[in-house]
Amino acid sequence: ISIENARATLAITENAQWQSVLDKATGRELAPASESLPIAEIRHTGQRWIAAKATLDSNVLTVSFANTDTVLTYAIESEENWILFRLTSIAGTRPESMTLLQLPVAITENVGRRLNAAWDEQTAVCMMAATRQANCSARSGRHATLAATTQDAPGPKLEGAAVVILICPTSDLKAVAREASHAFGLLTNENQDGIPVKDTDLVRGSYWFLSFGE
Repeated sequence: ISIENARATLAITENAQWQSVLDKATGRELAPASESLPIAEIRHTGQRWIAAKATLDSNVLTVSFANTDTVLTYAIESEENWILFRLTSIAGTRPESMTLLQLPVAITENVGRRLNAAWDEQTAVCMMAATRQANCSARSGRHATLAATTQDAPGPKLEGAAVVILICPTSDLKAVAREASHAFGLLTNENQDGIPVKDTDLVRGSYWFLSFGE
């Protein structure tokens, strides 16, 4: 399964594992070579279930899980600067909560927990909420894991939750993330000139600043 835009190509195996995260600009493989990761996980009846099968038909990604009848359907939208994954429907046993999407990244030099990004001097990879249903957070280890979770209660419902994957030169990440924030109607906290408040002379050094320091 191959999903791509102008900046990147994502490859998912038929058993719903990440196979490749390729930066087109540099030809750099960003997925860890030694291990993979299921693209999603769900929780219901007190148990965790991992994605076990994936199929892509046009721009519709269908994901099923081992030993449970839950099936998730995602709409995929590829734009120049990001690839969007939006949960559109759920069949079978309904999850109480889920990891909507998770992505392993070989970059470990810098991992921003709140920004949900991994970056070095050359390349940045970010998984960003495209709706307020998605709660994004990264963790580090032998590789970085970028993830977005969501839950049914107290609402809104799981359907409609969405994230975007951004892969770009590190120097472009602020501008691309800001563009995505505007595109999806998310809070940007900008001043009257359209400059993020955290980039003004009064407020410097936050995780949204170029250093991405937290």
